[in-house]
Amino acid sequence: MDRLKLKIAILLFSSFFIIITSLYFVNICYIGLGMERQSSTIFSKNFEPSVQKIYLLGNSRIERLDTNFINKLLNEDGHNYTVYSLAKGGVLPVDTLPLLDKIIATKPILVLIGIDPTDMRGGKICNISDIVFIKNREAVINNPEYFKCVIPSEFHGINFQNFKDPRTTTLSLIKMTFSQDQAEANQYDPYGILTHQQLKNAVKMAPYRATIILDNNPNITALEKIITKLKTNGIKVVVIVTPRSQLYLNTIPKTEKQVFSSIVSEVQNKTEIKIYSLFDKYANLEIWSDTDHVTRDPKGLIYSQDVAKIIKDELVS
Repeated sequence: MDRLKLKIAILLFSSFFIIITSLYFVNICYIGLGMERQSSTIFSKNFEPSVQKIYLLGNSRIERLDTNFINKLLNEDGHNYTVYSLAKGGVLPVDTLPLLDKIIATKPILVLIGIDPTDMRGGKICNISDIVFIKNREAVINNPEYFKCVIPSEFHGINFQNFKDPRTTTLSLIKMTFSQDQAEANQYDPYGILTHQQLKNAVKMAPYRATIILDNNPNITALEKIITKLKTNGIKVVVIVTPRSQLYLNTIPKTEKQVFSSIVSEVQNKTEIKIYSLFDKYANLEIWSDTDHVTRDPKGLIYSQDVAKIIKDELVS
């Protein structure tokens, strides 16, 4: 009977790993394919020679920018600028790098890139084949390093950094996945605005959980390559640190903030560009639709307005 229970436990444990990791890799593929489709639509356009193109690159925090509103502000003086967003949720600098030649080929006059600490996160990703069939139960259940490898540290906002009991963590992850609070946390309206208490509850469910790496970080390398190549081809580059709410910022360890700040300074010095920080500019304003995204409600247009001003200042400099 005990052997039967053990086999069932191993089967359930293995199945859970396979499902979670498969979903993770499907998500990574979706991000790449989604960005490719989005960009190919723009790159296939027949642009009028008079149109001066501006591209926005980055993740979901750049996606929240209102390109129509930015266009309106940039063209108040009779210019013919057109802003296109190539931003996509979950995109990292390494995801953008393969599109660089296509971006350059369309000859934009300026490219704006959004970055934040999660863009510099590190972590090992295992192959799905590593977990398809688990022969040694003890090697998995009693080995936190293997467990951390199978489920990336950013998944579902769970911190795997110091845990000692993978079995308990697995049960916690299952409980979180089906909890009412988690279901509510995943249903935020991008046009809505959270109250302070709602935002507090949301941040509690999804605090900062990334870990920035400095050595051999492919995203830092990719970011520097993108900036350097754009500049080499005569394209202006603007980099901004995207905004976060104060409650979310409070969950980022001081050491992580310091490491990110050092990365920003290093990139700025190496590439000789100015990096604008909006990181905490709206931290205490009631303009947050979820833990770390500015609302698409008109109250959130302050974000797009500031970005438009940055772009305009760079274009005339």
